[in-house]
Amino acid sequence: MSKKAMIISVGTGANGKDIAHGICFSISSQNPDFLLFITTKKSIETTMPYIESDNILQGKEYHLETIKDENDIELIEEECSKYIFQLKEKGFSNKDITVDFTSGTKAMSAGLILASFYHKIKKISYITGERNGYGRVISGRERMISLEPNLIFFKDLLSEAIDLFNRYQYEGGIQLVEEAKGLLVSEEKYFLVADFIGSLCRIYMNWDRFFHREAFEILNKIEKDNNNNNLLLKFQLKRIINNHKQFLYKEQAANYCFEKAVDLYHNARRRKEEGKFDDAVARCYRLLEYLAQYQLYQKYQLETENINVEKLPKTFIVENRIWIKNKGKVDLSLYHSYQLLNALGDSLGKYFIDQFNNEGKNLKKALEIRNHSILAHGFQAIDDKKCDFILSLTEKFLIETDKHLFEQLQGSMAFPKLSNFQSYII
Repeated sequence: MSKKAMIISVGTGANGKDIAHGICFSISSQNPDFLLFITTKKSIETTMPYIESDNILQGKEYHLETIKDENDIELIEEECSKYIFQLKEKGFSNKDITVDFTSGTKAMSAGLILASFYHKIKKISYITGERNGYGRVISGRERMISLEPNLIFFKDLLSEAIDLFNRYQYEGGIQLVEEAKGLLVSEEKYFLVADFIGSLCRIYMNWDRFFHREAFEILNKIEKDNNNNNLLLKFQLKRIINNHKQFLYKEQAANYCFEKAVDLYHNARRRKEEGKFDDAVARCYRLLEYLAQYQLYQKYQLETENINVEKLPKTFIVENRIWIKNKGKVDLSLYHSYQLLNALGDSLGKYFIDQFNNEGKNLKKALEIRNHSILAHGFQAIDDKKCDFILSLTEKFLIETDKHLFEQLQGSMAFPKLSNFQSYII
């Protein structure tokens, strides 16, 4: 069995004796192995002598700490937090520690409680009972109230999970939701919210990793649940989720769809937002490659990785020195894919070639940045400015491919952000 510790704030009361009686009652009820008394200069003189002379301390280890200013909440919280940390270093876990804030100044009680919440102390107690004309609990009429502030911790964990969700840290959000669900909370509505947030994290974690089918299945399930429907309305996600369900359906059903291109673009922007500039540029390069593949397939029914050479202009093969595989098949690189589009008279292919050869040579510069990246063929890290430059250039290719559809999808494919958490569970 693990040993128990108790932290008690010690005030003065009317004469010290009345407060000491209540504190001894609390110690008797909790029966800790180690006691830490948070005192003031005055309570050491007026109250502690009565406590130390009581038989309740026999065989128990205890220690006194005197706070510097009994009316400074922030200072008290800082000091109490330090004392709790020291107890943890002694081997006491947060579930082995009880905090009693019955006596002391209001600032002492508040500071001790704040510190206990910060360290997620699992048990808090205070003494109440029948009071005399001065508002003090009558000696011998004490009653201990003990509580576990699980609901406070539960809400705090869900708030942290939402913060991680909003920063695209979905796996961390799931872990916090599971931790919250492990707490004993009485009302079912809190668990419904936790499950809902966990499901949202799983949807967008899978989507962010390009597991479109898995994301679609979870999204489809969440939408069919009546409890989730109410939460979708409260979180103002009903329309967003409906749109995203349609996008995911298209993406999982077809290799070549414009939604997949816009999805790649948004994925790159999220990596940029996280400060992962090399990751963002890697996605931009894949997007440029994908747009050529998309255009060749949608307009000419050609797939770049396995094109029948008989479908290609002979001059294109000769001029570009295309290597022909067995059975008359060819693979096309990004550059050759756009060269083929240009040879077929396609406007996107012409746009690429014009951009590649223009005086500013922005496209060539962008491709060189990518090629020298540590995630491609080189050793150079990509900074914020270079990432923005490539994102901007990539967006122009999306607009050139299908301006109307890009503008239509641009806003509605963005991942949602959650806010005002507390209002959802009242």
